Amino acid sequence: EHHQNQKELPPAVMVGPMDEDLIRQLHELDSGLMRSSFDSATARSGVAMAAEEEVGPGVIRSSPVFAPRLIEMTADERAEKSRQTVIDRLTAGDGGVSDYDVERNLREIRGILSTNQEILNRSKDSVYPGSNGFETGSPTEVTFKRISYNEVTVTSGDIFSWEPTPTSTYLVTFTAKQVFSRNAFDLAPLGELPKCLRDIIVPETKPLIFSHGQRHTAIDFESVIDRALLLHEDVQGPALSAIKRQLMDIQVLLGSIESWIIEGSSGMHFINETFGVDLSEKFDGGVQTGVGGVERVIKAKQSGISMTATFDVSVEMDRERLKRILELIDL
Repeated sequence: EHHQNQKELPPAVMVGPMDEDLIRQLHELDSGLMRSSFDSATARSGVAMAAEEEVGPGVIRSSPVFAPRLIEMTADERAEKSRQTVIDRLTAGDGGVSDYDVERNLREIRGILSTNQEILNRSKDSVYPGSNGFETGSPTEVTFKRISYNEVTVTSGDIFSWEPTPTSTYLVTFTAKQVFSRNAFDLAPLGELPKCLRDIIVPETKPLIFSHGQRHTAIDFESVIDRALLLHEDVQGPALSAIKRQLMDIQVLLGSIESWIIEGSSGMHFINETFGVDLSEKFDGGVQTGVGGVERVIKAKQSGISMTATFDVSVEMDRERLKRILELIDL
């Protein structure tokens, strides 16, 4: 008689006798009024499960565990989540201080690109012939050359005379040394995008052609900018900021190359101006090869003072000492 009066329950759920409260909870869950918990490892969407609990001899009460319906994200929600992931990646290395204004970043990027190209143009002719293979283990390394005139040597020699002189007379000679040197720089940053952009933008490349036909592959950052502007407006600012940081790093690299190249020319300008000579003529208009450098006499004068010294004209103190000696012997 008891079984005849028992109401029919949903499949997979067993209840104890006359458990009207449980029946009410089941109906509430089915109508979405109750928030349920579930075990993701065993529950299936929309299926009621049962856990049995013994509450007395021969009496079993069931406590239902329900799996909620899986809610799929809309296309807009998924796109927003993806954009935020990209933005977080782009801004991870900026320390929170970057400016994401699109127009301002574009202006600054154009200026940096222009400056970088000017530095490259000034440095191209200083690439060493056969570069990319001169004592370097990386195909992205390029070897640059420079000519330095940083050393001036002063010597004195006796002057022979048939006529007796009241004081000794010496020939004071000033000699300049030309030193040829090479240095390899890794230009890999010119051919790489920042890591945070590599799976977002596919860049075009272009060849950089140096003197003697040397080539190096570089990113065409104009194409990178154009493609960054195709991104969602929320992503454009962080993307351009990342591009700007890369270009600034490239500018530091190019600046170090140019600084190394012109270190020697500063000595050349000082010697030409101080002694009134043209070192390019003294060295026959080109680079003279020789172990440890090649020397040429730039000035000589008779003097009653004998002296021997070497000056590094790349150092301001040595320049001042050399000028005092020239004043002393009235050169």
